[in-house]
Amino acid sequence: MVKLLDEHPALSEYLMPLYFPKGDGRGPRVAPAAAGERDRSENALFATPVRELATRDVVTARASVSILDAVQSMSMRRAGALVIVDEADSPVGMLTLADLRDRVLVHRKSLLDPVSDIMSAPIIRVDGSDLCFEALLKMMSHEVHHLLVMDAGSLTGIVSSHDFMVLQVTSPLMLLRDIESQSSVEGLASSSGKVTALISMLLGEGAKAASINRIITTVNDRIERTILDLALKTLGPPPVPFCWIVYGSAGRKEQTFITDQDNGVIYADPRSEEEAREAKAYFSRFAEFCVNAFLRCGFALCLGEFMATNPSGANPSPSGGNTSATG
Repeated sequence: MVKLLDEHPALSEYLMPLYFPKGDGRGPRVAPAAAGERDRSENALFATPVRELATRDVVTARASVSILDAVQSMSMRRAGALVIVDEADSPVGMLTLADLRDRVLVHRKSLLDPVSDIMSAPIIRVDGSDLCFEALLKMMSHEVHHLLVMDAGSLTGIVSSHDFMVLQVTSPLMLLRDIESQSSVEGLASSSGKVTALISMLLGEGAKAASINRIITTVNDRIERTILDLALKTLGPPPVPFCWIVYGSAGRKEQTFITDQDNGVIYADPRSEEEAREAKAYFSRFAEFCVNAFLRCGFALCLGEFMATNPSGANPSPSGGNTSATG
């Protein structure tokens, strides 16, 4: 059983809380036999240079080769990513399975076109001496799943999000994927509850406050974006273009723990009185949906009412300021 849990972290993450509940005062949350493995996996994230995790056998191709030739190279080498290089062998782009799906299959692009037409560029790089934790931060902030590993200006490897998931049991990347996969507010609320455990893990590993801020801000931002997507799917397209805005610690990207809400909606001027009525009704429902969803996900209501559900403006602050939540 222990071997099975060690080889399948997702299964371990699901079963362990059931049999070793947290905070019951009778022992650790994880089974003693598995605790050592988990400690080592979490420590590795903060102690391992990314060059030790990176795949050294990088598959490359010239930017001028056809998409078909590029795909054949990936297939022959069983590679999930192909690095595109110029005539001087310097990386200029990357081709992933997602690129093939979204830019070739969906748009029915000719396989004879050059691979440079569909590659992702520019590519994000990390230094081989960077810690895996630093590389993970960069991957999350740029929303990519592969990073090039460079040493002394030369390409020496490639690291993927899967590599980080294998390295550690409790992964911020796994939490992000869990958040993005949710199709309901109920499921998202369950996922957002894992943020506290993530903070505890980061604090326990001695992560710097600035690093924790960056990760938690990224996670919270992804929760908010997922809620906005759910609102649009539930209510349908808006009558006029709009922008969702955030204030306070979220706007400054200084969140460490989930705090209260500070948000609003700005939408384009309606072109007629009828469109104005439609816009007012739509964004009233939209704001109500989002604010309630944020509340269910742990973001408390703002005591000063700096929220999108307040159409007439927030209560004056001690300094006498005022703001409009919608308009």
